[in-house]
Amino acid sequence: MHRPPGRPAPRTRAGLQRVPLLDPGVLAELEEEMPGAGARFASSFTGMWERRLARIEAALQGADAEESLEAARSLRVSAIMVGAPRLAGEAAALEGALRSGAAAVQLGRVRACGQRTVASLRQRCVRQAADGDAAGVTVFPDGRCGAAPPAPPAAAPAPAPGLEGRAGTL
Repeated sequence: MHRPPGRPAPRTRAGLQRVPLLDPGVLAELEEEMPGAGARFASSFTGMWERRLARIEAALQGADAEESLEAARSLRVSAIMVGAPRLAGEAAALEGALRSGAAAVQLGRVRACGQRTVASLRQRCVRQAADGDAAGVTVFPDGRCGAAPPAPPAAAPAPAPGLEGRAGTL
């Protein structure tokens, strides 16, 4: 699902709706490079979602065009990094809408897509511990997320060569 560098995001509403909500390969790749990082990043992204959205809304309410663009850009980049291509596309569309002065409808789309993305990430990748950190969560090489399987039981040591069947004798 990774889009090759330089390939543009869909420019139509229908095209954007065909983009997957999540690309689990992104977190799997991060996990491969730095074990534990994919789950921690997914946890951080989901934990910051409400603040990111509030930042965009506050900037829009305050008519701060530069802050609105920066907040939308930040969301877009974070969505790319966590493997949320549809949310990244919605954030890019919000950037365009901010430049043209028509952000209200697009903000609603970003909000709805972000809520679905966060719910999906939480379901797939993030089990919140009491302190809010990802606990016991693994992003597997195939992109699946879940609790790490328990370690197999340790095997009993093999008897030394030549001592088989002599247990208990001296």
